[in-house]
Amino acid sequence: MQVSTAVVPHTTIREEGDMKMSEVLKLHGVELICLAGYMRILSGQFVKEWENKMINIHPSLLPAFRGGHAVRDTIAAGVKVAGCTAHLVVEEIDAGAIIAQSVVTVKAGDTEETLHERIKEKEHSLFPDAMELVAEQMLEKA
Repeated sequence: MQVSTAVVPHTTIREEGDMKMSEVLKLHGVELICLAGYMRILSGQFVKEWENKMINIHPSLLPAFRGGHAVRDTIAAGVKVAGCTAHLVVEEIDAGAIIAQSVVTVKAGDTEETLHERIKEKEHSLFPDAMELVAEQMLEKA
């Protein structure tokens, strides 16, 4: 199987770059966008255009610890469990409907790095399952 690729350069106007990216995705027949490690905030216009067709994996048990420092914030809060969440992408950061979650125990002596590595292991199994769930739901609605 051959996978198409395209490079869409960032622009100084976020909406402009996002709309170009949307055009390219549609040109290639993309039906579901799966974000993992994508640390750029998408424009509201882009998010609305791909509503219910874009998911993200986040390294915390949402709704706790939103944003780019979730693992650090988890350690700082002293909680005993952490994990990851697959969720639909909406305009508000890390606020979309939860698709699936997986739990990781926070161990005594954990650092941001050690905890994040264990969370990533869970992400690698949870995210494909979440993709499948969303794709199945999309097919059922079609």
